Amino acid sequence: MNKLKALTEITEMSGSDTDIQTANREIKDGLFRIIFARPENAAELYYALTGIKCTPCEIQIITLTTTISGKQKNDLAFVVRGKLLKIPTPELVIFYNGTETRPEKEILQLSSAFEVTGDKNLGKLELEVPVYNINKGMNEGLFSKSDKLRHYAYYISKVREFNDIFDDYAMAVKAATEYCIASGIMADFLRENGGRIVSILSAEFDLEAAKRVWIEEGRENAMIKVAEKLLKAKRPIEEIVEVTGLARNEVENLRTNS
Repeated sequence: MNKLKALTEITEMSGSDTDIQTANREIKDGLFRIIFARPENAAELYYALTGIKCTPCEIQIITLTTTISGKQKNDLAFVVRGKLLKIPTPELVIFYNGTETRPEKEILQLSSAFEVTGDKNLGKLELEVPVYNINKGMNEGLFSKSDKLRHYAYYISKVREFNDIFDDYAMAVKAATEYCIASGIMADFLRENGGRIVSILSAEFDLEAAKRVWIEEGRENAMIKVAEKLLKAKRPIEEIVEVTGLARNEVENLRTNS
């Protein structure tokens, strides 16, 4: 078997505020990639999706870098039992955990985004990608086969729940982290990575302020302001780079000048 499994998670699928949606997706993708970039977790997720069991040593984690409309995005991908002597068979999956009401599973078609319908006498490029809704209460079949995916979805739902209570996203992330550790939800993982996770997800609280800056000054300046806040919180440079998308030297310069 020589297959390339590309996975991504999206938080919004429609709406006019594209920049905010993109930022939200990138932040939550950070947590998703941290969890499933571990071969043992990727193997579990592959089993949930396909019913095929494999060992962590049969998983090769790679990164797909794509450029769409001039914006670069990295998605998690892995090769299963592949020797890479031939082109791997690509298999693409999208996980949805946004707040809109979506079905448990749907198929996205590349052709639906085409500007005009192609000539039927000419060849055309088509791509179909299944979208799994991983919000709480959806796709129990997947969750029954992958505790990591179920725990991830539960953790995100608790962040939202606490955010409704506190109306403070940073506090909600911390409360959800503490609650899940106490409840045995990703407990070991959150103990090991809790500070990093809180840093990544807490950055979302500043997006509304960043939105105004994007309009006035552009996205890069907004991310600089987020980076400055994280530097003041004494977060590691690697985390700040991951959260903001800024280059490492830019963050180091900000730390030097702060």
